[in-house]
Amino acid sequence: MKKVVSAIFYTELNINEEVSELSKLKEVIFFEEIGDWAERWKNWISENGLPQNAARDLHEAVIRWTEKFERVLDREKGRLGVVQLETELLDVEKLRKSFDYLLSKEETEWLTDLERSCLEDARICILVRHPTPAEFMGMRCAESVLRRWYKWKTGQDIGKKGWGQILEELAEEYGKDYPEQLELLRYLNGTRNRLAHPEKISTQADAEHTFSIIIKFVKEAYMVMK
Repeated sequence: MKKVVSAIFYTELNINEEVSELSKLKEVIFFEEIGDWAERWKNWISENGLPQNAARDLHEAVIRWTEKFERVLDREKGRLGVVQLETELLDVEKLRKSFDYLLSKEETEWLTDLERSCLEDARICILVRHPTPAEFMGMRCAESVLRRWYKWKTGQDIGKKGWGQILEELAEEYGKDYPEQLELLRYLNGTRNRLAHPEKISTQADAEHTFSIIIKFVKEAYMVMK
């Protein structure tokens, strides 16, 4: 009788990226434990790679995570919902992962906590197709950056000045050297005025276009003010 030997052959695709995605579950209610497991594996793999014996352990851990995930889903199915993530203009996969895929590490760290929070809220609202709050939160980020730019250039706080007045004062401050980056804010000022009217409802395309302009403005503001 021939003896049959079975073996596990592991082909490394991009296991670190896959485990990194799973580690985000640590921020999801009911799934924190799975996220913590994945976070520990992610850190271990980044330091040690993934030799064959570790790959076998990871394979067994994934089986446990899957069983745990299914048990939690079954237990909490009455309290959990499923949302289909869709976009019209932006790359849904990049947007799904976080705005860190749209900004560099340096650009992200340059933002204030408020600005990062507003962009994150805008990103999520776009993904679940709530365009009006998406634009509103994105504009909060843009206005905060504008306030910083104004103080950086003039040494003064904005106070109660409106966008139009701020842009005019910056135009006078810069003169013929007025930076083209601020022209983006002239467009966004129109969006801001539209959002001020309760009867105006943003479309999904409006929200995604505004978000992309705000990301562009953040990038260019960083280059000027860093």
